[in-house]
This record gives sequence, C-alpha cells and structure tokens, in this order.
Amino acid sequence: MFYFLWAIKGLLKNYLRTIRNIFFIALVTSIVFILFAFRQGAHEQMEASVRTNYGDIEIISRERETSLEEVEAYIRKEYQGEMEALLPKLRLNNVLINHGAANEFGRISGISASFFELIEDHIYWVEGEPFQAATSEAVIETSFAEQLNLGVGDVVTVRHTTQAGVINTARFFISGIFTGIANLHGGGLFTSLEAARSLSLLEGNWSNQIKFYLYDADDALFLQVYDDLSEKFASKVRINVFEWRDEVGFAQIFRTVWMLMLLLLSLVSAVILIVLYFAVYNNFYMIFYSRTKEIASLLTFGMKHSSLYLRSFFEGVTVMVAGIGIGFLFALFFSSIFESITYSGSMETYVMVFGGPYLRFSFIAKEVLLISLFLGFTGLWASFKSLYNYLKLEVREIASINL
Repeated sequence: MFYFLWAIKGLLKNYLRTIRNIFFIALVTSIVFILFAFRQGAHEQMEASVRTNYGDIEIISRERETSLEEVEAYIRKEYQGEMEALLPKLRLNNVLINHGAANEFGRISGISASFFELIEDHIYWVEGEPFQAATSEAVIETSFAEQLNLGVGDVVTVRHTTQAGVINTARFFISGIFTGIANLHGGGLFTSLEAARSLSLLEGNWSNQIKFYLYDADDALFLQVYDDLSEKFASKVRINVFEWRDEVGFAQIFRTVWMLMLLLLSLVSAVILIVLYFAVYNNFYMIFYSRTKEIASLLTFGMKHSSLYLRSFFEGVTVMVAGIGIGFLFALFFSSIFESITYSGSMETYVMVFGGPYLRFSFIAKEVLLISLFLGFTGLWASFKSLYNYLKLEVREIASINL
C-alpha cells in the first residue's frame, strides 16, 4: 500500500506529463480496439448477410415443375417451435426488363414482404420502401437500378418466356430502391410471390425455393432437420445447409480480401505497439530524470533499487489501467459514431468488404481482455526499461549530486 500511495504522489507531482501520458495511451489503445472490433464486426456482418440471403437451410426444387407446397406444409407442421421464419420464393431467370430505351436481362424474385424485415439490418433504403403483398410493386438493388436508370415511381415492363415457349408480360411499379450487397441482391427485381407467379402460370410451380430459418440452432438440430428433409424429399428437392460454401464465389473473394486486410491490421497493430512502447518509455524516462535529486537522496539514505522498481511498477500499472480504460471508452464512443455511416452511392464498392451498407464493430470480451493485457504488458515493460536505463546511464550524475 505504501508503494502504491508513493507512486500516486509521484504521478501527481508530474500531473501534466502524467495526463498527457494517459491520454496518449488512451488514443493508441482505442485505435487498436477499434481495428480489432471492426475486423470481427465486418466478418459477422458478411456472414449474417449471406445467411439472410440463403437461409439457414435452403431448399431448391430439382425440376422446374416440382412444387414445394408439400415441403412447406411439412416444415410448418414438424418444426413450428424451432422455426424463426419460412420464406417460399419463386425465382424466374432469363427475364427481360424494359424501361424506356434500356433493356436488361435479369431475374424476378417473388418473395413475401417479410423477407425485408429479416434482412433490414443488412440493407439500406435509398428511396421508397418494400413492396406491398399481392401487388405488382417491386423493389430493386441500387447496382441494378443504375444499369436501368430506374428510380422510385418508375414503371418497368417485364417479359418472361415460360418453359412451354409462351411469353408472359407484366408491368411493375418500383416502390423502393435499396443498397445491399450487389452479389446477393443485384441483377433483378424483388416482388410478391403472387406477382411473380403471374409470369409463370403455365409452369404450375408455386415456388421453387424455400428459405428456412431456425432459432439459435445448434449443429445437432441442423443435422436433424437436414437428415429428416433429405430422407423424406430427396427425390424432389436439393437441400443446402448454410455455411461458407466454396461455390459461393463472392464469399471466396471476401475471404481473400479479408486475409489481406487481417495482415494489414496486424502490421498496423504491431506498429502501434512499437509507438506505444517508445512513447511510454520516453515519458517515464523524463519523469525519472525530473526526479534526479529525489532519487539521489533516496539512494544516499540506503534505498535499494528494488524499491524504486516497485514504485515504478505501481506508477506503470496506474497509468496503463487509466489509459487502457479510457481508450476502451473512446473506442465504444467512436465506433457508435462510425456505425451510423451509410455506404451508398459512390461508396458502395466498400459494401463488399464491410458486409453491408453499415460499418459494424463487435467487441468480444475475450479479445478485449487479451488486447488489454498485451497493451498493459507493453507499457509496464517500457516503464521498467526506462528506469533500468535511467539508473544505468545516470549513475555519474547521481554520484556527482551526492558528492
């Protein structure tokens, strides 16, 4: 207790240098916390974006004529308690979308409006709002809207050639434009199941895809549902369980880009630790230098170096705990500001790396603790080395003062 109070007294005597030291440590540590929280947050957001697009379990009909109504009814009956959402989807490819002089082949995705409630955290509405159920309204991702020069309120004509060669035509009112991940949502219109079905009446399929979402499912439940559906409907459907599948091309791109960014973040963090070490070293060295007469007197009266090191330890602990604590609060504050930024328009390119139109920061308790310990050890080692080198290099000066 004595050495701790002695250390506090010494810090208060040099309060201006101590305050600068603490706030510098806080600034540096907040940057490290933000970098690691961004790394984790972006990964979680990308994974969540892929999950919302594919579902926990994705069920696709093997033939275009195969209806999934029987599968849908079975899931609702057997897994009602475990089911977060069940979203039938009718996807029509090779659809020609006309708007004025612009023509583009894309797709129509018929899905319930509740799909956009599920993915609301991973998209940003630039204009308008989701389509109304059972209407000929549609929404579109910004990347495809730019290709066709579409805006909210425009009307587009959609032509779809059925398997029998019949051309069905429908007109859609654009009710909303959103920013998401173009690799997931770009290249097509989203409308209601009923409106999409009107383009494929002769094909007779109500939906050819189901997105099945489970509440906090563990591996055992995933395996149980997968085995059950595979055994009962194997001849009719193809079942995919959500994961970072190799065939998802943009997921491969994300992993590659993120490996490079992780390497960059690691290098930046290493540089920050080096800067922190030398900054703490220099600050403590100057504090010791300003106490030359005091240290000389103490050594004259027989104080051992171990007592000085113990005092230095408590000073270092106090400064590092204060700096790291304030730095973590800074990181929470600044991350909350960054999370309000939306990446749209010219910034949409970055959505691919960030995982969505918003920045995400995820502070994991274990990671925060490890970072704090590593930063704290770096600072304490710097204070120890500064006293060691001070005592080593200032022996002559201290001796001359004693004389």
